[in-house]
Amino acid sequence: MKLNIKRTVYIGLAFLTTMLLWQVYNWYVPIFLNDFLSDVFAGDKLVIGIIMALDNLFALFMIPLMSYFSDKTKNRLGRRVPYIIAGILLSATFFVLLPFANDSGHIWLLIANTLLVLTAMNIYRSPCVALMPDVTPKPLRSKANSVINICGGCGVAIGYLSIVFFSYDNYIPFFITSGVMILMLIIFLFKVDEKKFVAEYRKQLEEAGISEEEDQKEEIIEGGATKTNYKNVLLILAVVFFVFMANNAVETFISLYSEYVFVETVSLPLNMNPGALVIIPFGIGSFLCAVPAALLASKIGRKRVVNIGAIMMAGAYIGVSILGYSMGFSYFLLLLFLIGGFGFSFITINIYPLVIDNCSSENVGKYTGYYYTASMLAQSVTPAVAGLLMSGLVFNDMRFLFPYATICMIIALLVSLLIVDDKLKKES
Repeated sequence: MKLNIKRTVYIGLAFLTTMLLWQVYNWYVPIFLNDFLSDVFAGDKLVIGIIMALDNLFALFMIPLMSYFSDKTKNRLGRRVPYIIAGILLSATFFVLLPFANDSGHIWLLIANTLLVLTAMNIYRSPCVALMPDVTPKPLRSKANSVINICGGCGVAIGYLSIVFFSYDNYIPFFITSGVMILMLIIFLFKVDEKKFVAEYRKQLEEAGISEEEDQKEEIIEGGATKTNYKNVLLILAVVFFVFMANNAVETFISLYSEYVFVETVSLPLNMNPGALVIIPFGIGSFLCAVPAALLASKIGRKRVVNIGAIMMAGAYIGVSILGYSMGFSYFLLLLFLIGGFGFSFITINIYPLVIDNCSSENVGKYTGYYYTASMLAQSVTPAVAGLLMSGLVFNDMRFLFPYATICMIIALLVSLLIVDDKLKKES
């Protein structure tokens, strides 16, 4: 069997639209909310954090719900495509209205518009992810997932570039985002025929002598432990929790941090936004280190690579903290965020397989769920916690963002050191 890369790219266009929207959403919505709240309420950052956590809270109940509905759907377009069409059209429409809601002067209108965007996004968040395994045989899914993630990375890049070059206008990035989403949907509809792809998938299985029921069974990871090491699994899940506590806090508040710390200390050519500029190397570092992170783990073991990644992220955040309190913006920040991206990739590439290494094969599905619950819970909690600490109720200082992220990463590192890696397993 051979992966149809071109077809997988077309399927990945739906995922591209989600990643594109989230980058622009996470950048501007905190700024919009801050404009309403900063002068009237000491706990403004706490409220912003709570609202910014809603996308993950929505996801906790809407993703299983939409997964159930799409699994049961019978439509001439297929099971997933109807939700992708409706979700992208509604998301693009509501999203482009956000800057207008912001300029209306009514915070209730902005919050209502935000809730509509979140609802629309979660209509197709799960179906767009489920489409790939629906039409791809299990042995090819790892490669296909890499292709899908590259598509998502392209969405991230488009989002950040629109912020970097058009930060002087609150409307242009939203028009670009919604326009690209509609364009991707049009290409998707012309190139993706779900029912045809499902038929070709079944033919591939037939030629390989694999039944569809066998292919869709829960995957048993070879090399898993014969008995679950519960202490190790709990420690690993704690590492996941604190890593995402750090990363999501930065992702949520970097735009406000930029306004308070970077924008006032530097003027870049072409009106480029310094905050968006420094976050781009983080994404580049994560992308470039994906393969090296796996290769290094095969040489020295996953736990050691996770520890190195935690040290890199903590070190990068310490450096950003020092610069934030001393001189604000510096081009040295680009290097620090690149190192942070390397570290994040080192951790995320290896932490899930580390969970699998420490649980029995029959429990892989259950502990995969625990892994995603730990990461989602962190992303639901950390915006509110970081927002509270930076609000007038506590420190009243946006510069505490990176010390907070540093503390989370140091805790993650200390917990990771407690993991007992008896095998330091090497992966071929």
